[in-house]
Amino acid sequence: MVKLIKLSSDYTKQIQDYKDAFNKRNESIHGCAGINHFPHVTDWIAQSLRDEHQDTVQPGFVPAFTYCLVDMKDQSLVGIVNIRTQLNESLRNFGGHIGYSIHPDKRGQGYGKLMLHLALEKCKTYGICDVLVTANDTNIASIKVIEGCGGQFENILFEEDTPIRRYWFHL
Repeated sequence: MVKLIKLSSDYTKQIQDYKDAFNKRNESIHGCAGINHFPHVTDWIAQSLRDEHQDTVQPGFVPAFTYCLVDMKDQSLVGIVNIRTQLNESLRNFGGHIGYSIHPDKRGQGYGKLMLHLALEKCKTYGICDVLVTANDTNIASIKVIEGCGGQFENILFEEDTPIRRYWFHL
């Protein structure tokens, strides 16, 4: 059984293991509020918790809440999802309300769809009724997750030369 659990320092080791799994594959971690830019996950956790509040959010960021999808059997981290309660211009065009990633070893097992579904439920609790989710046009797995959860395609915008697909959920 997996559960969506609010980010806390209780999961520091699991988050470090998660980050290491991506680094071993030379992959960036998308949708995780800039975890790649923090050398220590403890700093990222602390900043992510500050990002929940308008008065302590990072410059250029919007208030957001981060959750971990945790396998309760072994407490391993399956995925991370970031729910942004507001959109700035960049998020309105390219990032959306929800960003997420799945552990490289857990891909293709339905966790992305489950995590997005749970994140959409969380959006309701934050009063977000129209939810924008985006995906790089070449990220077929993410597109399948979004469409599988009922995302309604709006259009494609270009972030420099990268086509970004934009989907809406009306909750």
